[in-house]
Amino acid sequence: MKEIIERGTTSVIRHVFIQDSSSAVGGGLTGLAHNADGLSGAFIRDGEELIPSTFETIATLGTYAAPTSFSYIRIKLLHDTYAPGLYELQFRNEWFNATGNRRSLVIMLFGAADMAPVTLEFQLCDPIGGERNAAAAALLDLAGAIDGKTPREALRYLAAFAGGKVSGARTGTETFKGLDGSTDRLQFTTDKQGNRTGVVYDPE
Repeated sequence: MKEIIERGTTSVIRHVFIQDSSSAVGGGLTGLAHNADGLSGAFIRDGEELIPSTFETIATLGTYAAPTSFSYIRIKLLHDTYAPGLYELQFRNEWFNATGNRRSLVIMLFGAADMAPVTLEFQLCDPIGGERNAAAAALLDLAGAIDGKTPREALRYLAAFAGGKVSGARTGTETFKGLDGSTDRLQFTTDKQGNRTGVVYDPE
């Protein structure tokens, strides 16, 4: 299986199907325990060396408990009768807290009697919210996008004109405050007919 997951995700619990390699119908492997003879595993992140894994049991299914050490994986069968071959896995938080250009985590389980090898692949992405916020900020601050102003600046001026306080109406100099009620955003110079003859943005 391959999954996209945010870097820095914690308390990761996943369920995997482990096939019985001796089954003619693709049945699940039952009775596999953390201390089964031959059970082996390893994981690797791009730019790092392969690290062999050690297995330990899960005390309570569905409740995350950090594996004892960096290389450990927790494993336990869900139910021999109702979910034969379906196992719960729990991983260390550090595995998903990769930095720099590390973008993948690959985990492999194998070696026990009649156990078909299992591979889990995780594509590590930057936090989705952070990516969206960065993209939105870049768009809002795009220099000169609207007649020499950024979209963020243009929105501030529109908001001030539409919903901000105004002072100096019909005096020839009208000042519009931002939605915070205190920051001067626009200042218009007008003639007797109310036509704007001058505009100052963000007047001091």
